[in-house]
Amino acid sequence: MNAAAIFERLNAHPILKCITLDGVVTLTRLASHLKRDILQPQSIPETNPDIAPTILPQPIVLFLSAAIGIPIDIMDECWEIFRDYIWDMPLAPLTHEDYQLFKHHGWQYGLSCVKSFIWGIMNLLNLTCLNSSHHDFSPERLLHEQ
Repeated sequence: MNAAAIFERLNAHPILKCITLDGVVTLTRLASHLKRDILQPQSIPETNPDIAPTILPQPIVLFLSAAIGIPIDIMDECWEIFRDYIWDMPLAPLTHEDYQLFKHHGWQYGLSCVKSFIWGIMNLLNLTCLNSSHHDFSPERLLHEQ
């Protein structure tokens, strides 16, 4: 979906039409760093990493709602509008303000930009485990084995 279509859908929404451009950019940047956190609790048919899930996990909803100031009850509609764009966008660097948003609104839900950063680096480097019997891809284990 292109930007014009997204803004057209936002403009048609009674509440989301008030979101600022900064809010849109921050939402997309934060959510793009949470792709693995979004995929992890999905059911098996919803875990294709190339396709955005239709439903956001509750901790992600609560974090994004608090971080951007979007009411919780319309986060599903917000995700419907942005999900394909967010899923297809390249990973953008986090800002100092993003780190603060994770600290103040994400930590309580187990969301951390450090974990997101590590997964982003792994994704950029296309790191995979060659041992098929080993399934612990946690950032903590990967850092300790370095």
